Amino acid sequence: MRMSVRLAIRLCCVAALAVICGACAAGSIDEVCGTYVVAYPFGTDTITLNRDGTSIQKVTVAGDPIPEIAVGHWSFDPSNGYVTLDVYLAIDDGYAKLNGNWRTPHRGFAANLPVEKFIFITTMGSKYPYIKQ
Repeated sequence: MRMSVRLAIRLCCVAALAVICGACAAGSIDEVCGTYVVAYPFGTDTITLNRDGTSIQKVTVAGDPIPEIAVGHWSFDPSNGYVTLDVYLAIDDGYAKLNGNWRTPHRGFAANLPVEKFIFITTMGSKYPYIKQ
């Protein structure tokens, strides 16, 4: 009987740890609003999601004194945990290199990025995620 109690306690601890450490999608706009930053070897990309639905993206590239700023709108779908931006500067080419057209914004359905919470850290994006500040 003593072994089964120990086993039950261990299983409960493992299950609790899995729940605590697991990633989950952000559930509300309040959790999503804020400033997110990703740093690349060639520059920094900052996106601010304002409560009024506007977004501001500021991209700074090393060796280029003039940052590029894109202003647009964003929406959040709590059913799937994705943020959609209608204006987005694609700084990264998908291979961790600088996109040659990084100053040209994508418009319309420009970016669809997952937002996830990991205990105390919120991220946006998948391959090179933005970290909420």
